[in-house]
Amino acid sequence: MNSSRLRWGLWGALFGLCFPLMALGIRWAQTGSAGAWVALTTDPLLWIIVTAPLFLGVFAALGGHQHDGLRGLTAELEDRVKERTADLVSAVDRLRLITDNVADGLLTIDLDGRLVGPASAQAVRWFGEPTDRSGLAEWLKADDPTFGDLLAMGLDQIREDILPVELTLEQLPRQFQSGDRQYEFDARVIPGGRELLLVIRDATDRLALARERAASEERHAVIAQMLRDPGGFQLFRTDCEHLLEEARETDSEATCKKALHTLKGNSAVYGFCRLASVCHQIEDELQDSGAPLLDEEQGKRLRETYADSIQQVAAFLPDEADVVRVSREELLRLADSGGVSEHIRKTLERWTHEPLQPILDRLVSHGERVAERLGKQVDFVAEAGDARVNLDAHGEFIAQLCHVVRNAIDHGVESPDARHAANKPKRATVRLQATDSVEGTLLSVADDGRGIDWEQIAEKAKRLGLPAATAEQRLAALLCDGFSTSDSVSDISGRGVGLGSVWTSAKSLGIHPSLETRIGQGTRMLFLMPHEPPSATRIRAAS
Repeated sequence: MNSSRLRWGLWGALFGLCFPLMALGIRWAQTGSAGAWVALTTDPLLWIIVTAPLFLGVFAALGGHQHDGLRGLTAELEDRVKERTADLVSAVDRLRLITDNVADGLLTIDLDGRLVGPASAQAVRWFGEPTDRSGLAEWLKADDPTFGDLLAMGLDQIREDILPVELTLEQLPRQFQSGDRQYEFDARVIPGGRELLLVIRDATDRLALARERAASEERHAVIAQMLRDPGGFQLFRTDCEHLLEEARETDSEATCKKALHTLKGNSAVYGFCRLASVCHQIEDELQDSGAPLLDEEQGKRLRETYADSIQQVAAFLPDEADVVRVSREELLRLADSGGVSEHIRKTLERWTHEPLQPILDRLVSHGERVAERLGKQVDFVAEAGDARVNLDAHGEFIAQLCHVVRNAIDHGVESPDARHAANKPKRATVRLQATDSVEGTLLSVADDGRGIDWEQIAEKAKRLGLPAATAEQRLAALLCDGFSTSDSVSDISGRGVGLGSVWTSAKSLGIHPSLETRIGQGTRMLFLMPHEPPSATRIRAAS
């Protein structure tokens, strides 16, 4: 630094000496050496000129000092930049080491769906190196043809600020399949709002485990039902076979929908949740496409799901070694013989019928699951005593009772808050009862819920173009296909099929249905099943 100041000072002094030397040279030329000496000793201006190099040297030295200081600051700044750059490169390398060794795939995309920067090593291992021209869906090799379209629509909404970003991100597709693997991903907005961080994880094993867990829970629930009521399980199988055939083979849209809806309800009652879920999916597909009947793929899906569900539990049917089996024909033959009393004859005939208590218990189990899913607090009571039902005559109706129970919970019973506001206990009660009488077996399903608002029924009936002037017309509207008091469709209710199907089935089998309701107090549906069905009644023979 000192050498720089000296150098700057010398250059300044030498530059300053040029002026007095020029002045002395001019005097020398004018007056000779004597005149130049006199001027040097007596002329103040010349002395000022002579001392000018000293000032210039000082100024130059000061300039050199400042130059050295600036140069030192520049060197220090460069050293700091190099140091910070090295730290940043080290941090990036450490971060890259972390991201390349996590199980998730990480990548960044812009709002046009293009990749920004490199993808993590895990993502590259899954999907290969991305190219500049490949879109996200193409690079991920997503097998779902709608995945790319849905993702593009979501990105458009974010780019155009149509909805809040958080809401749009919730609507983005969350799963896709690539080859034989299933993936899930989360999208997060990077500060600045023009790029998204995608965190992709391989969910194949987790989803397989979840499916296996669900299947195991389903097996346990169904096996418990089978052990309690093996005869009911055989009836369930018979009904399922009949409904599957009806749904696949019918050329009537109404029959197809009713069979599918009843199959869904029966499956849920018995704990076959996968079969119930497939039925609901197909219902949605038919509604979305407007197709009146099942196509080949849907029919195959139903049949395979049913077959797999039965196969999972068929081996657990009890052998009932301690049960003495007597065929129905033997009992009836004994009852028709002349050697027994009238009382014994009727008792033997009753033994050919199915006890109602296990059937009501199954409906209670189904009702408890429905209430839990709807967030409603419901106590169930099932009382059948020794009442029995002729399944040959009334089995089709019994299979559809799940619609009545679901209706009572979904439409009849209020939420706990609504019940509290109405000064009612938060826990509702749904009561299933069966009693024998001279006329037949009276079965009732009653709730202490909100009751039916007939004025509301009439208003909706008018909107649908249905007559609603009389009580009979309002009841007919309530039971009409497609009529529902629910504003939305769920896997529990809302399609307007279940209740009407039960009512129609009951009447076709000679059962006398009736309904009692009071606003704010509840609804009771009653079904009188005659002991001896009329000859005109259609009886489906048991297989």
